[in-house]
Amino acid sequence: DIREKGVRVLYDEPRTGSMGSRITFLHPKDCHGVLTELVTSRADH
Repeated sequence: DIREKGVRVLYDEPRTGSMGSRITFLHPKDCHGVLTELVTSRADH
């Protein structure tokens, strides 16, 4: 888990994004000032 490496995740549970994807973001202070989005596409794609 990325949290074990000290990176803060903005949502405790992923949220639903566009087209049914699951999304969350990594805190910019832990990513050299860059807001990083993690996306998992729907299983049926």
